Amino acid sequence: PLLSPNMSSLPKGWPGHSGVKYLHKSEYSKAASQLLKAPPASHARLPKGDFQTVVPGHVAIRSISDRSHPAYGQHGLFANANLKEGQWVVDYKGWVSLDEECSQTSDYSLRLVEGLSIDADKQGNEARFVNDYRGVPNASKPTVEFRTEVLPNGLPQMRIYVRPKTKIKRGDELLISYGKGFWQARAGTE
Repeated sequence: PLLSPNMSSLPKGWPGHSGVKYLHKSEYSKAASQLLKAPPASHARLPKGDFQTVVPGHVAIRSISDRSHPAYGQHGLFANANLKEGQWVVDYKGWVSLDEECSQTSDYSLRLVEGLSIDADKQGNEARFVNDYRGVPNASKPTVEFRTEVLPNGLPQMRIYVRPKTKIKRGDELLISYGKGFWQARAGTE
């Protein structure tokens, strides 16, 4: 099935043909679970977050129909409400594994914390549809950013927040920076 346990339906706009399993919460490799039982000291320096882990309707998945958009024919993540500077938007869910277990070819893999990565290539949530701002018509900079926080249960969580000095209007596409390294690596594989 394409749903994680306790989910009765896919979010509106989820591409059913994608074969990507929808996750309500991240899943962990055995090795990642072992590491998190005794996390590195660097985890203690991460900002503390709260349990806002259910998408509160801030976002919607939509098809990209603008032919000049780099993701034309694919999907993007859009604001379902006005969002203000510094506001939490959605958590990035996926497969959490040791860095050395992580796919080297996935476009959905992020460094979570020292030693761990999170990958939403084959399983994830709405956050996997956030596009890079580069090349998007009328976009000069990202509007959201990734942040890693430690939840009260001690687990690190990748989250998406509205960037400082940024307001997002309902209907706007949420745009992030994948980083120059992402594009350099991609250029080397094409």
